[in-house]
Amino acid sequence: MFVSSWRWCGAEAFSAPAIGWTPTSPPSAGGYKIWKTGWGCAFSASRLFRDRWNPFFRAGWADGGGAAVDRSIGAGIGCRVNDGQDYLGFGAGWGRAPKEVTGGRNRDQYSFEIYYRWQPTPQLQITPDLQFILDPALNPDASDEWLAGLRVRAVF
Repeated sequence: MFVSSWRWCGAEAFSAPAIGWTPTSPPSAGGYKIWKTGWGCAFSASRLFRDRWNPFFRAGWADGGGAAVDRSIGAGIGCRVNDGQDYLGFGAGWGRAPKEVTGGRNRDQYSFEIYYRWQPTPQLQITPDLQFILDPALNPDASDEWLAGLRVRAVF
């Protein structure tokens, strides 16, 4: 278990105790978080099969604290490619924005993502992705949105 706190301009913005379990054989991971800015919980699980396929599942719930989405469920699968160094994956999810965020009514959104995680060195991962969001919760005037993203992870 660990507790992480994030501070911004001297005030606590986010604090989350978390419990996780990561067995070494076969590779898999799971865990959950409970936080206090409002409060809520999140669950995440994944497992590697046949040294190649990595399905995952995520779910979360929040109450208060200004969360953009107060309920979410997501699942997908990643596949090791390039001799196991890189991942190609697909995910889909549902989320609900609370009334406080959308101006009076809950709004469901559905999201789909495809990504490729390139690992040029053991310390660096670069992940471009493309997302499609149907009925975006924070943009009620739009029926859908496309987003392109880039994540970078560096380990020191």
